[in-house]
Amino acid sequence: MNKKILAFIAAGFFLVLVWPGQPVESQSLVDVSPENRMLLSSLTSLADAHIRSALDALQILSGTREVRSLRWETMKGLLGEAQRRGIPGAVWFARPDGSYFTVDRNSIDQNLKDRGYFPRVLAGETVVGSLVVSRSTGKKSAVLAVPVLKKGKTVGVLGWSIALEAFSELLTKEIGLAENRVFFALDSTGQTVLHVKTEKVFADAAKQDSPSLANVVSEMAARGEGQAEYEYQQSVRRILYKTSPLTHWRFAYGTVQPF
Repeated sequence: MNKKILAFIAAGFFLVLVWPGQPVESQSLVDVSPENRMLLSSLTSLADAHIRSALDALQILSGTREVRSLRWETMKGLLGEAQRRGIPGAVWFARPDGSYFTVDRNSIDQNLKDRGYFPRVLAGETVVGSLVVSRSTGKKSAVLAVPVLKKGKTVGVLGWSIALEAFSELLTKEIGLAENRVFFALDSTGQTVLHVKTEKVFADAAKQDSPSLANVVSEMAARGEGQAEYEYQQSVRRILYKTSPLTHWRFAYGTVQPF
């Protein structure tokens, strides 16, 4: 076990855990005040910090002797420690043929070769936030993946499938979200990636029986940053939104006011 690598990873995850999220119970209705912009920025930055820590861990691990051995039993302990310390989800290693292993289940009787992100990683690209339903866990996930290189050639893929429902719950807890507040994040197509109501994860936000919400989704995709109001489930929702520079997801934070 590479103790120096584990210490570095642990330090990164510690910084995420002590991120100074601000409880929002005492905040007023959302407006364009500096305080409310700060709350939205804190939410976005907190999510990005968690994801960046996991991505940094993968990049560090991909260069270790254990992972570059390409032997699952040799690398499993190191990957398991990273998973234990990090963002909710599953850490895995895949061979170039798409066969793969996860920390929790070892060898998986399925294949990743037909995943849209997989050829990109084999070509040397780092993938951040590709949305899938995990084949090993069945959970709604966002994939982080990096190539494992030897002499400039990709000999494997190291990945982290973020469990988005559990991640939504973690963010809700860390920012101290009150009952009359809402937060969510959409990808560029309007698919819900994160939501305070976890059953909304992977829902098409533009198809929620709310014409005003559909208009807001289009506006968020076009503008990337701003403020909006829409009606949903017998309430008016006022939000501020901005785009993550890491994932390019549109994060929204706001209030829920019943009719």
